Amino acid sequence: MRGSNNVEWSNHDQEEPYENERAVDSDDDRPIPPLSAEDRELIRQVCPDIDPDVPEFSDVRNLDKAYAEGREADLLECREHGDDEVLEVKKGIVFRDLPTLRRWLQEYSVKRKRPFRVKHSYVQRRYTVVCDKANCNWRVCARKQKVTGKFKITKVVGPHTCAEEELEQRHRQLTSTLIAARLCSILKEQPNMKVNSIIEITEKLFHYKIKYGKAWRAKQRAWKMIYGDWEEAYEKLPALFNAMKAANPGMHYEYIPKPDEWRNGRQIFFRAFWCFPQSVEAFRHCRPVFSIDGTFLLGKYMGTLLIAIACDANNTLVPLAFALVETEKQRQLGMVLAACSETCCRP
Repeated sequence: MRGSNNVEWSNHDQEEPYENERAVDSDDDRPIPPLSAEDRELIRQVCPDIDPDVPEFSDVRNLDKAYAEGREADLLECREHGDDEVLEVKKGIVFRDLPTLRRWLQEYSVKRKRPFRVKHSYVQRRYTVVCDKANCNWRVCARKQKVTGKFKITKVVGPHTCAEEELEQRHRQLTSTLIAARLCSILKEQPNMKVNSIIEITEKLFHYKIKYGKAWRAKQRAWKMIYGDWEEAYEKLPALFNAMKAANPGMHYEYIPKPDEWRNGRQIFFRAFWCFPQSVEAFRHCRPVFSIDGTFLLGKYMGTLLIAIACDANNTLVPLAFALVETEKQRQLGMVLAACSETCCRP
């Protein structure tokens, strides 16, 4: 199946057209809660040169530091936050879903220095954790409510008297995913925060000094919770092109998936080409010659971004068209040349 501007694109899952739906927030970020007072104070303590009230890229002092980075990582899905204020296990506490319950118990375990292990985990029925120490009877049982579908703590066996005060660096519940979920708000406002600062903030929050590798993985997981993963980004390309065309009538684009190739029910992206009507009009006033150059993409799936440029009478470069291809080879260049000839050189 091939997508282009010759096919009417519709999204049946949304009630509003694209130009209205994306008018307010066009970057499609995940819903991340705003910075709390505790988060702001942590930023001031760890990074005194950063103003937490000003997002990083809204501060002109940091314009020279803007960059993007990414590495391949097996990341977990984003989950909603639970009630972080109450950290005392008691019967009757209700949680939105099982991931929220898990995260709450993990944070409780880390802050109380009481590791646990999971005894039962059944998403449709119950979740039970017991103390990590064999001589401790502490146990928490939670069950899924039939009417609401929420998880409720139904039984707490105690007392819990085996706190591990001597633990200094390791805790089985202090995972990079837990750290990422806690630091999402901070990293969305300060995406270039250094890993060493994440280590220091984690130590202030949980009283454990984690290693550099775990802090780095937490940062990667937080970015995925905020912005999504690579596969999801490529799947949004047709919708992105349709939104661009809605804002630029007359735009031409082609989205080409790999023929007869699917993975986990998903069609694999192959190539894409797009050209704005302003560029087509500008080429009529340029010299009848254009050139193509490319730059390498350094994300998970690599690839090459090609751009076709022309030169006007003032020797100024004019961008004509763009393409996403595998490599800068003759076959891909030929595809871009043919598309440019069809869109830009028409009378």
